[in-house]
Amino acid sequence: IDKVAGGDVSSPYNKAVLKFGANSIIDDSVIISITPLRKEELAQVISPGIEPIGAFFKLQPIGIKINQDNPGILYVRYTNKELRDAGIDPAQMTLYKIGNAGELVPISTSRVQDPWLTGLYDPDNPESIATISVPVYSFSYYFALPTLKVPVFNITENKVGTEVVSINGSTDPNLVVEIFVHSSSQGTVQADASGNFVFENIKLVEGSNTITGKATKLITSNTSYSSLESSPTAVFL
Repeated sequence: IDKVAGGDVSSPYNKAVLKFGANSIIDDSVIISITPLRKEELAQVISPGIEPIGAFFKLQPIGIKINQDNPGILYVRYTNKELRDAGIDPAQMTLYKIGNAGELVPISTSRVQDPWLTGLYDPDNPESIATISVPVYSFSYYFALPTLKVPVFNITENKVGTEVVSINGSTDPNLVVEIFVHSSSQGTVQADASGNFVFENIKLVEGSNTITGKATKLITSNTSYSSLESSPTAVFL
């Protein structure tokens, strides 16, 4: 890829395409590759119990410097058969990457019209292709998992008169929900079989309090993955 002009890189069979605009890459012109991998090839990298939709995609070279204001865009394509085998709609997929500490990092994912094909995904057409995309700020392993519902907090009043409050909301059934006030964790609760949850004794500070949360799916005692963080909600005391 030329650092000034940018360009495209494709995996075999164009299953994944990485597009860089002009001046997206800070490093001098480099050779970039996208390698599709099976789960069995990542036994030392990925935790047991993680079942991606389709392949993992390894973006190399790790450590490449990318303009954070002008990142690359990764497009990943899924065949109708892959989606049917997974029993999932492409609108319910989130791309993750493996972080520096081995954690699974969710990325805001868009379902897009494929820039290289004509028309949107048609579930009734066996030849149809679904394409999702994410911004790429660093190279790692990228893969798709079923989307976890971001917690929705039922905060009807943005101004309260007591520093200790209860906050309820909803997510997917049985997920573990963590709530944050000013980015500081205030604990976790598990949603019930209907996806409802309640946090008791959440302590606020005088003035504006920014409330966010995320939901986590526990797969094994050592394996889990989380949703994106919810949009912030301000509560005033």
